[in-house]
Amino acid sequence: MSGLSYEVPPLSRLNIRKTARKLRQIACELEGRTSDSPYFDIVRFMDLTLAKHYDGYTLEVLSIADMRSQHGEAHAMTFPPDQLIQVREDIWERAEAGHGRDRLTLGHELGHLFLHGKLGYARKMADGNVKPYRHSEWQADAFGGELLVAADFIRRCGSPTDAAILFRVSQSAALTQWRAFQRDGLV
Repeated sequence: MSGLSYEVPPLSRLNIRKTARKLRQIACELEGRTSDSPYFDIVRFMDLTLAKHYDGYTLEVLSIADMRSQHGEAHAMTFPPDQLIQVREDIWERAEAGHGRDRLTLGHELGHLFLHGKLGYARKMADGNVKPYRHSEWQADAFGGELLVAADFIRRCGSPTDAAILFRVSQSAALTQWRAFQRDGLV
């Protein structure tokens, strides 16, 4: 995530949720699983499944020094027209170890790849007059949350803490999703 947000075509939380649900279904099919589960193995999906089945997709895990020289303090960057995701090695390693915050970083980057892949490089910076649902960063954040904290399994949880445990995300991510689900009447 760069911290910069671009104005993009509008997407509602519901539409983003549907896209995340569809990606989870596709992952099941591609990985030969008969059903989805609450935990989404995003590292496996990005490293193996996408690499095998998504022609042109490239994942690069860069050293901290290389990432800083190319992108400053960014933890990860996605270049949708190039189908390229670059992740700082410490973020990748913590995601592999199951750290919720870093798993969400990867989900955010997948959001850019799948939501913004057709937009090309002609971009306009989002300013204070642009509604959140037209911000690339808001959309990617929402996608990452919807992918990792799936609405289809939220009724198994009685609280955001339960959600953090079930979905293996940070307490903050679980709370953000919980609030979105409350607004939509899902919890």
